[in-house]
This record gives sequence, C-alpha cells and structure tokens, in this order.
Amino acid sequence: MRRYGHSTARSSRRRSSARSGRGTLPHSRYSCTAHGTRPSKRFLREINDTQGTPITTWRELTDVWVKVANETLLATHRTPEFLEAQRRLTRSGAECRLQEREVAEAFCEMQQMPTRTEMDEVQREVYELRRRLRALEKSGMAAAAPGTPSPKATKKPGRGAR
Repeated sequence: MRRYGHSTARSSRRRSSARSGRGTLPHSRYSCTAHGTRPSKRFLREINDTQGTPITTWRELTDVWVKVANETLLATHRTPEFLEAQRRLTRSGAECRLQEREVAEAFCEMQQMPTRTEMDEVQREVYELRRRLRALEKSGMAAAAPGTPSPKATKKPGRGAR
C-alpha cells in the first residue's frame, strides 16, 4: 500500500527503469535523426555559431529553428528508408481501399442495392447517351424526329429557379 509522501519499491523501480531508458519508447529515426545528427544538436550548433550574426530577437531564434527543422525534414524525406516506408504506406492504403470496396459491393449485393460498379456503368451509359444526343442535335436529326422534346425542355433548371 502506498501512503501519501512515501513510495513503494514498485514505484521506485518504475522511476529507475524510466531513467535508464528501459520501458520507454525508442525514438523514431525519421523524426529525431537525419544523417546521424539530431535536429536539436544542429539547432544548438547554429545558435552557438560565433561566425554568424548574433540572435537578438525571438523572431530570429524562431527563424533559425524553422530553417534547421526544414533542412532536417528535407534530408529525412530523401533517405531510402523513408522512401521505402512511404511506398509501403501508399501501397497499403490503396490495397485497404480496394478491400473496403469489395466488402461494400458484397454488402450491396446482399441487400439488393445497386453496387458502385453498377452505378458507374449507368453513369457511363448516361454520359454516352447524352453525348450521342448532342451530336444528333448538332446534325439536325433529332429535330426531324417526331415527339422529341426541344433542347430547352430537356435542360435542368439553374440554382436560382426553384
């Protein structure tokens, strides 16, 4: 039992393991390192550089930090490890999306609803028919056919005409 102000052996073990680095998450090599240097070390080198102009405002300090962070980010994004991880992530995302689509199509078929593939086919067919109709109207053949509505009657009303 733990009393206020006193710690048990268990909590002191936890504190000592945290100090020694055991039981903590490792640093990500992508976010903390680039070409073997940590961004914070690079930042400290930049602000302690005696050859440069002295930093006198918070804005200048922030500008140096942003510059170091951007350089580190660009260097990290160019590493083969990062590019491979990005490729795997993109491929996994695309595969997941395809699997979701298959599940959705199976569900729609079970519920006797039109699937996305069927709706895509309908949309393509409507598009093709509209294209053909416009071509016929241009050539004047649709106007000669009896019982066809005029082009003004087939247009949809605009947003303001409700």
